[in-house]
Amino acid sequence: MTRVLIGMLGSNGDCLYATAIARQIKRDFPGCHLTWAISSLCTKVLCNNSDVDEIWEIPVANWPDVARAWMLFEIEAHQLAAQGMFDHVFLPQIWPARFANYDGTIRPSIFRNFGRPITVPVDVTIDLDEAEIAAVDEWFGQSPAADASQVVLFESASKSGQSFMTTDIAMELAEAIVAAQPNSAVILSSHDAKPTDNPRILSAAHLSIRQTARLTHFVDLFVGSGSGLTVAATSGAAKQGLPNIQVLNRHTSVYASFRHDFAYFGKPTEQFMEITSTEDGHLKSAVLMAVNDGFAAAKAAYDDPVPLTFDWYYHMLKSMLIDQGRHVEAMHSVLITAARYGWHPSLKLIGGRIVLPALQNDPRSVLPHHKAEAEKLRAGVTD
Repeated sequence: MTRVLIGMLGSNGDCLYATAIARQIKRDFPGCHLTWAISSLCTKVLCNNSDVDEIWEIPVANWPDVARAWMLFEIEAHQLAAQGMFDHVFLPQIWPARFANYDGTIRPSIFRNFGRPITVPVDVTIDLDEAEIAAVDEWFGQSPAADASQVVLFESASKSGQSFMTTDIAMELAEAIVAAQPNSAVILSSHDAKPTDNPRILSAAHLSIRQTARLTHFVDLFVGSGSGLTVAATSGAAKQGLPNIQVLNRHTSVYASFRHDFAYFGKPTEQFMEITSTEDGHLKSAVLMAVNDGFAAAKAAYDDPVPLTFDWYYHMLKSMLIDQGRHVEAMHSVLITAARYGWHPSLKLIGGRIVLPALQNDPRSVLPHHKAEAEKLRAGVTD
């Protein structure tokens, strides 16, 4: 039997994206035994995943510890492969050590790190058992939201800086919604949601990220922050076509834009609306219009798609590769990004003025395949 190891420790949303890789592995290696190494913070996202035969849980106390855990895991994974315990090892995780295939977005970069073609559907796998479904249905059915005229679900936090949404902003918006529509209900799906005396503002913190997909079937509007809950809320297990307002930081560009991601993979994008303005009252006005006048009206008035810029991409490239002296990986990343978006003036500036001159400081740059890439980069930035 072919034994395969996939290493994807976190985060929740990234691991959900990588479930498509598990599906692909089962297609590429029929009958294989697939072990998934994952951090203890994210193990639950793999529950009931029929593509995963065994879970190797890596104990991690908090998110910052994932970096150290990854470094140790990667060493161990290669040693186990060398000892013959695994026939294939795939390490699609981007952070903290595999940024060479990074193009400024998440799912495509994860897939490139897999290193094989993705021919199966890219949809994430969320398979809830009957008990999990019943728990969501029972909680919602017994809550004040069950008889609400409208239900709004909030993802009220992000971990990677892609959104200006906070639990305080989410609570402020929730109070505004129930004040404008007294028969409505708002559900905050965040582990740090603050308690409230308003019976129409509810916390779903007890539900798993996978169960959030089921919860979407009972709601009319999702307000997200481009993080793991949005991955679940846009999965095949979620309510299809659910109106979705994404609250994003403009400076992070398309890094966490689900509309950009869906367009890349040929999936429908009509359900998305993006808010990037932090102007006082702007977000509240947009959300209230969606509640009072309908999503289409709010989208027509307030939709503000994130622009394609490369400042955030360079910020990540610099901190994760250039500042670490990993200049050949930075070169590879720029070439991949240019292959996707073309030689944008910002990419020419990054590649020509920063990456190319620094290659001499990376001893690997003298290797023939890196020399060939350097010539390709030089041609691209001077074209």
